[in-house]
Amino acid sequence: MNPATPHRRLLLACSIAVTAGFYSWSLEQRQPTAVRDLSDVVYAAQAFSQGLDPYVVVGRSERWAMPAPALYPFTAVLLFIPFAWMPAILLHAAWAALGAGLLAWAVTRERLATPALMLFVSAPFLQAMQTTQWSPLLMAGALLPWGGWLLACKPTTAIWLFAYRPTWRVFGLATALAAISLIIWPTWPLSWFPNLREAPNTLSALTLRGGPLGLLVLWKWRRPEARLIAAMACVPHTLLPYETLPLFLVPQTWREACVLLTGTTLAVILHGVGAPYASATEWVAASGVWTIWCVHLPCVVMVLRRPNVGSVPVIDALLRRRRATV
Repeated sequence: MNPATPHRRLLLACSIAVTAGFYSWSLEQRQPTAVRDLSDVVYAAQAFSQGLDPYVVVGRSERWAMPAPALYPFTAVLLFIPFAWMPAILLHAAWAALGAGLLAWAVTRERLATPALMLFVSAPFLQAMQTTQWSPLLMAGALLPWGGWLLACKPTTAIWLFAYRPTWRVFGLATALAAISLIIWPTWPLSWFPNLREAPNTLSALTLRGGPLGLLVLWKWRRPEARLIAAMACVPHTLLPYETLPLFLVPQTWREACVLLTGTTLAVILHGVGAPYASATEWVAASGVWTIWCVHLPCVVMVLRRPNVGSVPVIDALLRRRRATV
């Protein structure tokens, strides 16, 4: 037995956080000029702090050069305003450590030696650290009782994670952050929405070979992992390895976790074998196809072998309320 005592959880979470922070620090030292995912919101926060519209200047000016205009909603930008002028090496290391540490704390809530820990040695996690992605922190936010407000920062990933755990608490916390952002800047959605048309290389898995097979899990719709997989199949996203990180919530045994770890590694290798690609769109689409066959579909098989049991808090609450009024 491996009891998930607070002391052991904290020790494990801190160890993973320090390792992730050091890894990010070393990457930043070797590639100090690399533009990372976090640069989008940091540049936007810097621009807003100077009284500029970040959705107009980021990605369209030499000072805040990016491959695309600012794509994150103002809910995410708002969080970085106090930290926008930190040195990038410190900010990125702190971001990696925070996301990894909170995620480790979250996944060990019920069991210290949980198969979900396999995610920390996976290709998706390493890529998330390399490019300072939001995936680890958003996963932690969805799993922790107080973290629902983080889902307001990245709507695509938020849909998957809310499907996994659809509670009124999560909905209320995310709505609260959205309301605060509108109080501070009431018209930000009008500036943000046009930029979404320029989001590079976002695809729905349903448009790729094998993608529709992901919807087979709806046969087990009461299971949270089934709803997660179905939502990931439907919502357009970049279909790169770091996006599959939430799928490590699917395995229930170490054997299943090893299958998923092998699948994520194989998807990266096979994607690399096919290089070079004619365009970024083809590069992302190829990643998506290998991800579907090596990662999504093994998870589908895992779920289909389980009984269709589980609670859907939002739906169950509505049904109870309806019965009470009849």
